[in-house]
Amino acid sequence: MKVRLTKKLADAIDGVNLGTSRVGDVLELSELEARLLIAEDWATPRERREQSRVVEHDRRSAWSPPLEGC
Repeated sequence: MKVRLTKKLADAIDGVNLGTSRVGDVLELSELEARLLIAEDWATPRERREQSRVVEHDRRSAWSPPLEGC
């Protein structure tokens, strides 16, 4: 289930690791994890018509600075 992260007050909540996630990211989570974040008001269900960066939750790579000149 895809959700948009709308709030991040810690790196984890209810057992869901958000350490590498940022507010605004669209996360692909299990239905249970997605519903937990929605219930805690940390995420909203992703609208199908939205076009944005989707982050596979458990495979996200570490952030790296942008390349100069790009």
